[in-house]
Amino acid sequence: MATVKQRIAVSLSSEAERIIPALARKRRMPAATLASKLIDRALELEEDRLLSGVADARFSEKISRWLSHNSVWKKKRIGVSRTTRK
Repeated sequence: MATVKQRIAVSLSSEAERIIPALARKRRMPAATLASKLIDRALELEEDRLLSGVADARFSEKISRWLSHNSVWKKKRIGVSRTTRK
């Protein structure tokens, strides 16, 4: 049965070549599945690191005016009269 997942060839360091199969056996999963999960996790961590850098840069900028939580998330009561509210 053909797979829809893209396959790539990855050259592993001798340490990773030793650790990944051993860890996969311990977790009772194929080594390729474990490698894929580890790559996915590494990509998530890299994304978090980059977005944290963006957030840090924005936070360190001089801001002339901060918005309060209530002013940003204030619900507007459209079409509700004062007499119908409880």
